[in-house]
Amino acid sequence: MYPIPSKININFKLEQNSERIHEVLIFDLTRQVVYQEVNVQDNSLMINLSHLNSGQYMFQLTTGANNAASTINGRFLIE
Repeated sequence: MYPIPSKININFKLEQNSERIHEVLIFDLTRQVVYQEVNVQDNSLMINLSHLNSGQYMFQLTTGANNAASTINGRFLIE
């Protein structure tokens, strides 16, 4: 995920070309979903976050390859 901190866009890119992003959820610190994208089916994704206020956010990225799903959780900052 880059850039950190972000101003407008945030990018997710999986290192393995065989893996695909299935779903991205972005939460504020109260765990309210502020962004959701499903059925991405690509190994990279750029998200425009200009509608969000400055602050810290959390993400949940669901990925998979060959019918095996995994979840990646993290945090990022919007300036």
